[in-house]
Amino acid sequence: MDRSYARGLAAVAVAAATTAGGVSCSLLAPSDEELMGAGTDASATADATGDGVVRPDGDAGRVGSDGSLASKDSDASDASADSDAPGCTCAPAPPAGWTAVAFATANAVCPDGFGPPQAVEVPPADDGGGPCSCQCALEAGACDMGQVSVVFASNAACAGSSVDLSLSGSCASTPGGPSVPANEYVQVTAPGQVTACGATAIATLPTPASGTLCVIGDGGANDPGECPIGSMCAPSVPAPYAACIAKAGTEPCPSGWTHAYQVGTSFMDTRTCGDCACGPVPCTGTLRLWTNGGCAGTPDLTASIDGFCRPYGSSGFTARRYEAVITDGGCAVTTPSTLDGGLSPEDAQTVCCP
Repeated sequence: MDRSYARGLAAVAVAAATTAGGVSCSLLAPSDEELMGAGTDASATADATGDGVVRPDGDAGRVGSDGSLASKDSDASDASADSDAPGCTCAPAPPAGWTAVAFATANAVCPDGFGPPQAVEVPPADDGGGPCSCQCALEAGACDMGQVSVVFASNAACAGSSVDLSLSGSCASTPGGPSVPANEYVQVTAPGQVTACGATAIATLPTPASGTLCVIGDGGANDPGECPIGSMCAPSVPAPYAACIAKAGTEPCPSGWTHAYQVGTSFMDTRTCGDCACGPVPCTGTLRLWTNGGCAGTPDLTASIDGFCRPYGSSGFTARRYEAVITDGGCAVTTPSTLDGGLSPEDAQTVCCP
């Protein structure tokens, strides 16, 4: 017999109290009358092997698929009748109030032994990227509106005359070969700054996916005599289906069922992305000065282009080449767009899978 459904349910077998005759009854277990059949002796006892199958006193036969008692002589014919039923194996019955189902996150035909397909919708998976984003746009100002201003001074306020250098992006000649005094202060200011930014909220809202739900068509009664009380005869569950349990409404999954799906016949979508805001980012970069004519080797002086006055430990030299590059500045998100509303299922069902 196919074991695929049993493996799915056994991985999360619901704890059942052990009784003298086998596992305690569940909602899917057949009644004593169904096990014994009409017109049979009601003085049945548990099988001595402890498999939980109820048998009449003194009769070594089993309960047939039609609910009647089958003698040892009738086993062959009864087995032949059962051979047309879909393959199944004993598996723990679902917890009280839950139904054993085959579930697929796709449009599919129900496997053998299950009822007609019920089309459902499944909420989109959370990919961690978020459905709302913000796009910034520069509205006024720029980082490259002129020349870099360089001040060498003997005071911590960098008060003094300046030398203007164009943004080179590569090695360039310093106009006039400025003299850099030893061990004093330097201040390098960017040629421009961004003064205003615009913002637009962008919504990327994934839609629910199609799914299929199939309930066991005959309650697992293909061969009730083969399974102990508290178990069910479970049909096989081929791909793309998984052996799961389902319950109407929004419910927490029972212990051991780790993957929850809140499905419905459709979803009401009230999701929107709220407004966002962007603000200016200071324009900054790096100035490098060399005494040689090819910007070779380690610079004789490296200073940040950020408008701050800082001391430097270089000995005095005459700068012949330089490189000035703006590496940051523009607009950045200051208030992100957030998701409002959500997806609400119609005719909600909770599906729990191993």
